[in-house]
Amino acid sequence: MGAEFRILQSIGASEGVSHLHAVPLYTKPMTEITRDELNARLEALESRMDSRVSSIGGKIDAFLSAQVERDKASEYRFGRIESDLSSIKADIKSTSTDVHEVRRTLARYMGGITVAAAISGIVIGAVIKHVF
Repeated sequence: MGAEFRILQSIGASEGVSHLHAVPLYTKPMTEITRDELNARLEALESRMDSRVSSIGGKIDAFLSAQVERDKASEYRFGRIESDLSSIKADIKSTSTDVHEVRRTLARYMGGITVAAAISGIVIGAVIKHVF
């Protein structure tokens, strides 16, 4: 290795073995930054960050606006569902009343048939006694 490199020695932690690394001996010297240059860089950075924050703010506003519209649509749908459920409940109650009325009518009819059959049986029995 030439004069432009300096050799650094490091110890391997796990094996206890030395490793040699070549590192450039010189780098370009850094110039000192002036206050005006620092201010200009900070202003440029602040400007970029402001535009990024504005962009994100716009996206958040658009998202929230879409959420508000979605919520309105959901509220409308839920209102329709509640209305439909109320209508279904009323229909079920009406149907239940109708079924109950049909049962009562059938019971009366069946009771009438039973009474008619009993009377017919008595009449037939009386006719058979007289005829025979």
